[in-house]
Amino acid sequence: MNTHESDILTFNNKTICEIRETTTLMNALLLSCQDKEFKGQYYNLPQNLIYKLSEERNGYMTLINLALEKLYNIQKYQLNLEHSISSSHKNSYYCSR
Repeated sequence: MNTHESDILTFNNKTICEIRETTTLMNALLLSCQDKEFKGQYYNLPQNLIYKLSEERNGYMTLINLALEKLYNIQKYQLNLEHSISSSHKNSYYCSR
């Protein structure tokens, strides 16, 4: 494997780690929102505000789920890149023998 490919794989691995850490943070945020919503934590708000808070939380949960899907897709692309570079190296190794 040449230095350029090695550098790309190193950056790719760092990116995958950042994606995983961000995914963990997003999941923690989602679980917190879900927990508050399912437990009915409305902080003694009047009934008309309870509905608005619930609607707002559900909007946030939807956005977090969409962001998690995007992170999953980015991670999948990064893993495909890693596989492609690794496969390219293996194929060139076998061709040079």
